[in-house]
Amino acid sequence: MPISLPYIPQSILESEEIPMTMQVAMIGSNGIVLASDTRASISPLVGGQGSRHYYGASKIKIDTTGQMAIACAGDMLIATQIADRVIAELMAIEPLNRQRRIWEIGRTIANGRDAECLIAYPDQCLYFFQSANRGVDIQCPEILDSIHTGDIINAATFWTTRYYRRLPVRRLLRLAAHVIFSAHKLNNGGIKGLEMVYWNGAKFLRLSKEENRDWEAKARKWDKQIGRFIYGYGKDSL
Repeated sequence: MPISLPYIPQSILESEEIPMTMQVAMIGSNGIVLASDTRASISPLVGGQGSRHYYGASKIKIDTTGQMAIACAGDMLIATQIADRVIAELMAIEPLNRQRRIWEIGRTIANGRDAECLIAYPDQCLYFFQSANRGVDIQCPEILDSIHTGDIINAATFWTTRYYRRLPVRRLLRLAAHVIFSAHKLNNGGIKGLEMVYWNGAKFLRLSKEENRDWEAKARKWDKQIGRFIYGYGKDSL
């Protein structure tokens, strides 16, 4: 298992596929934030007739005790199976063994298919499992600050790259919401919706649908304000 190698970001999308999913994970001063869009799709079987159908669904799993949160991307069926196995088997595993065991579980279940999981623990440890290029490239680095998954070539990743700092998680929710909303504006066919999960000091909490909609509304307002500021509209114009 090549866990000593540095993380090498790769797109798990085939050239003919529509980029789906934007997710970001950030380690704060008092926990971890996970954010994702909620657009999912069903495509016709290989060789079959029909069109792609879209629907909204959660892409972040939280165990029943709130002690682990996992964001899933890529082949959602496979990524979800990986997440379920990790939750079932690695809740109480020693930190020194987590990376190796996640890699083993992910490789076995992926079995040549492309999937990604962002795995967050209460002790502020964050792991990224990725099976890419039909399982040729498999990695599971520990992430020390922040990371994007899904449509990683989306320019919305700029916001995290430029403005991420190790702040309290309640403040990082602002940045996370803006990243996902911006990704939607740049790829509104494949990315839509928002869900966020954060560590509250005792367990991982999922924001309610109403709270997520409020954050989307705030991000939409910030997006307009940034545009007005750049072009010099309004009272702040030069």
